[in-house]
Amino acid sequence: MFFCNSLLQQNQVVLEGLAHIQHQSGVPLAGLSTWGDLTLNQRHPLPSTGIYNIYDIPAFPSSISSAADWRLDSILADYWERNITTRVTNSYVVEHTGAGGDMFTLRLHLYYPPQQIWIIPSLAFLLKSAWVQYLSVLVLVAYLTSCIKHWVFSSHLLPAWIQYPQNAHQLFKRD
Repeated sequence: MFFCNSLLQQNQVVLEGLAHIQHQSGVPLAGLSTWGDLTLNQRHPLPSTGIYNIYDIPAFPSSISSAADWRLDSILADYWERNITTRVTNSYVVEHTGAGGDMFTLRLHLYYPPQQIWIIPSLAFLLKSAWVQYLSVLVLVAYLTSCIKHWVFSSHLLPAWIQYPQNAHQLFKRD
């Protein structure tokens, strides 16, 4: 089965996904119902900006150059080399037995759970995040330091005196 996935928030990712569902039964089946999660698997972080559409190509070969290209193991091996792949996980299967004749019905119910995508943040994103965090900590530390300093000096916990420069009497002298 083929899926076209698009992520359009911080950076744009467009890819054509593939899901392989396999089931074995000892009796002839008229149909199969499957429920599962279509999950995204990622091996390496993505760049933070731009459109990442390197895998917006068909998972199946586009030309018929040789019969070996159309073998399932060859298609899955090529697909597995990608950085981002899709797969059906947490699946449940119900068999429908009976005289189906030439008809086989596949009912596929897929849920797209929330996924985490790894990206390499840009320098601007790092600086913006760092500045906000630095500023919030700076305000808190400055306020606490001011409160502690005021309490220490108003309670006279440390001996303190005011020292004026030697010629300070000239500065405050009125004419």
